[in-house]
Amino acid sequence: MKNKYFWLLFPFLEPLLFKDYLEWVDLFFTCGKLIALLIIIIEYFSRYKLSKYLLVVFLYEIWLLIATILNPDGSIVRYCGPTVSVIGVCMYIELIIKKGLIVEVLHILTNTLSVFCVINAITVFLYPQGLTNQGDENYIYFLGLENRFSFYYLPLVAFSGLYSYLKYGKVKLFVYIMSLFNMLILIDKWAVGGMLGMIFMNMLLLFRKSLFSYKIFNSVVCFVIVIIANILLVFLRVQYLFEDFIVNDLGKDITLTGRTLLWDYGLLSFLYRPIWGIGYQDLSSLPVEMLNVGHMHNLFMNVLFYGGLGGMVLFLIIQFNWVKSLMNYRRYFEASILNLCLFAAFIMSLGDTFDSAPYWILVSMSVYINRIVKNV
Repeated sequence: MKNKYFWLLFPFLEPLLFKDYLEWVDLFFTCGKLIALLIIIIEYFSRYKLSKYLLVVFLYEIWLLIATILNPDGSIVRYCGPTVSVIGVCMYIELIIKKGLIVEVLHILTNTLSVFCVINAITVFLYPQGLTNQGDENYIYFLGLENRFSFYYLPLVAFSGLYSYLKYGKVKLFVYIMSLFNMLILIDKWAVGGMLGMIFMNMLLLFRKSLFSYKIFNSVVCFVIVIIANILLVFLRVQYLFEDFIVNDLGKDITLTGRTLLWDYGLLSFLYRPIWGIGYQDLSSLPVEMLNVGHMHNLFMNVLFYGGLGGMVLFLIIQFNWVKSLMNYRRYFEASILNLCLFAAFIMSLGDTFDSAPYWILVSMSVYINRIVKNV
């Protein structure tokens, strides 16, 4: 039984080296995702009716599909990749939670991501110039570009912490050791976005038992902070007030390594098609600034760019689901660690697009925190 749920989940955890730079391995994982999705759909609908949460997820993906079809340069192939992962992991997590298998799956996630992080560390130390590169010192390792390491590091802290607490009633030393180990890798590569996310996560984890943790850093407060931070950074460009610190201390340029140029393009595209967005386009139709990334380097701008106002409304409804659930259970450790991880992920998403499978796993677990707390 455990092997079955491992193989259903594993394809969705594909390391970014394979996903973005090794097409033949990516094809293997893509086939695995499609097979896993089919099995998950059959097993889910043979037991349960579609939940309200999954209904909104489906509507969000349908909206993006329509936006893609409406765009003459739209690419159904590019649309299918992330959609299969989002629907697959959201249905998978809801299925295993309803079947009472959350501890087993957290064990799978902890072991798998721990192995990935160790392999990544080996590639960092053995190949300082990367296994491959995008030019301009954009070195690629097992988990992709250095600023994307935290796409795996952050969720690992939450998954291992949750597993440890549900299994043993406390956070075991392994969680802190692995978190420190990954933090040192980020410092070594000076991945500022990932460092910020991990610093927030570790500080809040250390002080999780204080009143400060759940009264101040509850899910509502955290999400409001994220919204305000996005407005200040993307729309009001408050970073120009800290130009000296950004340039001289962080070693970044004032455009945040070209991110403000992407946001300008995203805003223009949004104004051109404000309701639907532009959907997923063929990469050849994107401006040169996006050719190597294919996203907006900001989660909320990415949603506006691809899905317009309609997509943003549906995306926010999904977020409000987990914000409400975690707020109701804010005194519980299980809710606290998920909230802290999502908060750290959104802080990191100010300058990146943290919308990979681990993010949607975190969101889905948070929506069903009531079942996780009761472990039923």
